[in-house]
Amino acid sequence: MRYPFRTKMSFFFFLWALLFIVGGSQWSCQGTPPQEQTPQESTQEKASEKQVESASSEKNPETQEASPEEAALPDAQEADPTETSGETPNEVTNEPPPAEPSQEMLVEQTPDAGEIIPEPSPETTVEITPEAKKRTILVAVGYGGRRILSQDMGLTWQDNVELKAKGGDDKELLRCVTFGKDIFVTFGWRAFRSADGKNWTEFHRGWKETPPSPLEGVSGSNWRGGIAYGNGMFLAAGSSWASRSNDGTTWTTERVVGQTSVPATRRVLFGGGWFLLTGDSSLRVLTKDGQNWVGYATGGDNLKGAAYGAGRFVIIGENGRIITTQDGTTWPEQRLTTNPDLRSIVWTGTHFYIYAGGKVRHVSTDGLTWTQESLQNNPPSNMVYLQGHYIGYSWPGNLYHSSDGLTWTQTLKDDDNAITGITSGLVP
Repeated sequence: MRYPFRTKMSFFFFLWALLFIVGGSQWSCQGTPPQEQTPQESTQEKASEKQVESASSEKNPETQEASPEEAALPDAQEADPTETSGETPNEVTNEPPPAEPSQEMLVEQTPDAGEIIPEPSPETTVEITPEAKKRTILVAVGYGGRRILSQDMGLTWQDNVELKAKGGDDKELLRCVTFGKDIFVTFGWRAFRSADGKNWTEFHRGWKETPPSPLEGVSGSNWRGGIAYGNGMFLAAGSSWASRSNDGTTWTTERVVGQTSVPATRRVLFGGGWFLLTGDSSLRVLTKDGQNWVGYATGGDNLKGAAYGAGRFVIIGENGRIITTQDGTTWPEQRLTTNPDLRSIVWTGTHFYIYAGGKVRHVSTDGLTWTQESLQNNPPSNMVYLQGHYIGYSWPGNLYHSSDGLTWTQTLKDDDNAITGITSGLVP
């Protein structure tokens, strides 16, 4: 049967329309490759896409198994079965989920809050040791058994005690003083010790008494002219005797260099691990323990003072004499011919200073090469250098202070008992 041309055209148009509708449905099932999602995409939009994909899958039942790469994904990242089809699978984006609000984001800050300041840690308790609580004092001793102290490095003096007024070269004369093992010890014919520089205990008398003295003894008679502390022990020496102690209480006495007749020791100094004894007739000798002696020598002008620094002892004597030694094996010497009236010597940590008569002092950094300096006024005849301060003393009982060794201030004027020695120590 023959159909009119118009009928044929209507039929082809109908088929074309049907194919267009069916093809559109298939395209909507496959979808188009999704655009890259931004972190700001809402979760509602993602849910809508899931519903569309699910509906398309129902219209296209043809599926295929996941690839080995997809099967290897952990459970949390396993692909949705509805996202696979017979065609090339859609691109899967691995955008991280929105971050959970941090603790810092949850803190509400007011306009005046400023920076968030963490809570302060508990306060640290600093323990102050007994040693840190101690303070430095000076103690001076002298004629008549005099003992006096200063709590401000020689600017003022107090707590003066004496055995008698206007003492002389007698059994009450205290000739030397030192500090060690938390006690001050002073010697002459008599000996005393103190833990605070105020209260003193006598523990020795250098003469025979009838009945015998009940004091705990230092064997041997006569006086001690010098004392020092070092190597964990006290060493006091005078006349021909040397007494040693580890605690200032129990003492052992022996002859100096083991001989019965040696010149009198006037001073004892510790430095570089050695004790140096000097005295009359140019006596000089070294020891480390008060039992073994090195470099014993005598002869010549009397020695008047000594100091240790720059790795050597420097000894001064009459007529400009200077003797040096490092270990007692040799005693090289020289003489200063300009202003040779040498009276006292100190070591400041950087320089030796020898004070001569008049407004003069000699200066050296090594104890070997010396230059001369002029002073504005006369210095005291005797001095020590302690804790950065120069402390001077002169006859009869005057005391002086200087911060530079050039300008001196008299801090005590006394015509009673003269000073013979000064030291420093730490007390509670």
